[in-house]
Amino acid sequence: MHHAHQIARKHLQSAARRQKDLYDARVSQSTYQPGDLVWLIADSRKINVSPKLQNMYDGPYVVKRTISCLNYLIQLDPYGKEKLVHHNKLKKYAGENPPRWTIKASKVAVLESRIIKEH
Repeated sequence: MHHAHQIARKHLQSAARRQKDLYDARVSQSTYQPGDLVWLIADSRKINVSPKLQNMYDGPYVVKRTISCLNYLIQLDPYGKEKLVHHNKLKKYAGENPPRWTIKASKVAVLESRIIKEH
């Protein structure tokens, strides 16, 4: 019984290693700088509305700060409301006409990041 347990454990470890390698090969990590405009994946869904008709992303929002290589602080509205999100929930904004408040907030975020780097 002990021998069978060791064999099963060995196979599970090799399967876990193989799955991790496959996941790491497929995952793409986007990096964002302060001032970048991003979409945030919509977590909540509306009741009695088909998912096909709902927006997949909310925003655009402004990246205020990089907390770590995976987490970002984004500004949600013109009044400064912020949210900490993982990079998997973000997508780069590629539109041509962002809301006015995002342009101003983007410039402020860039200036704040420069001030922080200087100190």
